[in-house]
Parts: sequence; structure tokens; C-alpha cells
Amino acid sequence: MKKTMALGCVAAAAVLALGACIFPISWPDTEPSDGRFGAFTRIVALEPGGTLQLDNILGDIEIRGWDKPEVEITAEEDWGIPFRGRIWVPGRRIGTPDVEVETVDRVVKIRARLPEREQEIRSLHFSLNVPRSVNLDGIRAKEGDVTIADIYGKVRVEVERGRIQVENFSGSLDLAIGRGSVDAEVLDVRPDDVLKIVARNGDISLLLPGDAAVRVEAAAGGAITSEFNLGRELPARKADGRIGAGEGAALTLSAPQGNIRLLKAKGQG
Repeated sequence: MKKTMALGCVAAAAVLALGACIFPISWPDTEPSDGRFGAFTRIVALEPGGTLQLDNILGDIEIRGWDKPEVEITAEEDWGIPFRGRIWVPGRRIGTPDVEVETVDRVVKIRARLPEREQEIRSLHFSLNVPRSVNLDGIRAKEGDVTIADIYGKVRVEVERGRIQVENFSGSLDLAIGRGSVDAEVLDVRPDDVLKIVARNGDISLLLPGDAAVRVEAAAGGAITSEFNLGRELPARKADGRIGAGEGAALTLSAPQGNIRLLKAKGQG
């Protein structure tokens, strides 16, 4: 009898403990197939050569060029899946993201607006189509991956943690990341272009055309390697030299705790 009572007490304790671990979860009314809810969409006019700025806190950003004099903005909130190791907080419903869009003259400013208490847990994914000729003067994210493709002009990106990827680009670059890597492809380098890439805790890979003319200043905590002739022995931790003939564009690369690779773009000599 005592044994039976003891087993009953253990079972009751187990049920109470299990009940203490149950969290209330508010499920959305419907579940879309792509795992995201409440998309924000907007289209605003922007002539080629205009300027665009975007401030995000947590989440990825994709910007691609197209042949229209306007910006198409889509912002969606990821839910239910931990973002870079974060634990999803149950018990709240997700609605359409709160995004501020301001247009002044030839400038479009986009900003994710989140309550301070939710800035570390809510992830917004931005997807933008922009004119191919554009100045991306301030694309910022505290944490997330930034992808930019098929544009020419000027680009300035700041990311604290994540990855920066630039494809099929021509113009001046200013890329900075705290923790993460940078992969950039610049297919047309002009003498007045300025290319600056800083990865404080990560690697840098830069693809240039085979006939590029560039003045190089590079420093890495790891190794610098190059498919171009920089006029010095590599690998090394510091490399100052020239690629090609003429004055050339200014190129500065810094990876204090990573490696730097200079590569020839596919199809180039």
C-alpha cells in the first residue's frame, strides 16, 4: 500500500512539473507556406541616380537592381524559427511589420520601427528592387546578412554581425562589418572609384576584372593572397602595391582577425 501511494505521489509531482513548463502560445489565424506573416509592401518613385537609405535592426536585407524608376519595398517578419541561436518568445501574435518610408527630393529613407524591448527578438527580412543606377548611402543592420546585386553607383553598408555580399557591381564601395565575412564582386573599376572594405573579425574576398587598374593597401591578421601580381611575395600580412597600369582606383582592405583574397572575376584574364 505504501509503495502504491509513493508511486502515486511521484506521478502527481511529474504532472505538476510538466504543467509548470507549458507556455501559452498565440498562433496566427492562418499559416502561410513560406513561414512568414503579414508582409509590408510599398512602391515609391526614385529616378536613376537617386539615393536610398535603410536601417534594419535584426534580419536580412536583399537589394537588387531593375529597369524601373521606382523602389519596390517588401518587409516580412520571420516567426517561430530562432534567429542565430535566439529563442523564440511565445505568447504573442505577429502582424504586419511597422516600416517607416520617407521620400525627400531624390532620397528614399526606410526604417524598421520596433519597440525597444522587442528589437533583439523580432527579425525583419527586407527585399528591395531599385533602379540599377543608385546610391545606397547607408544600408545598416545590427545583425543580419546584406546582399546587393546588379547595380552601379555608390554603396555604403554597415553591419555589426552577419555577412555582406555584393554581386555584379560597378562604382565606389564602403563596406564595414564587425563579425562576419565580406564577398564582393566589382566588374568595372574606374580611376575615380574608391573601394574600402573592413572586416574586423572575418575574411574578405574581392573579385576584380582582369584588366583592373587599382592602388592596393591591404592588411590582415591572417594571410593576404592574390591572383593579381602586386609586385611582392605573397602570402603576407601586409601588401601595398598596384594592379594594372595608370593611376588606378584606390583600394583599401582591412581584416585584423581574418584573411584577404584578391581574385580575378570569372571569364577575366
